[in-house]
Amino acid sequence: ERVENSYFKFSAIDCVIDHVTIAGDTACLVGTMQADLTVEGSPKKLHNRFLSVWHCAQGAWRFLAYQPAPAGS
Repeated sequence: ERVENSYFKFSAIDCVIDHVTIAGDTACLVGTMQADLTVEGSPKKLHNRFLSVWHCAQGAWRFLAYQPAPAGS
């Protein structure tokens, strides 16, 4: 609902994939994501590590899950 109502307004996103592991039809991607955004009019910066999970079915990769966590300093 917040995304649909533009609660978050991203002005820049930078995503770097550090590692990919493929096991059968499933791929796990680990990386970092930095973003500049506005939340209810207040500017914010994100610096997260992430895990993204994808599954290949009938020759097409489908997004399954995404888990971010603060990257720390």
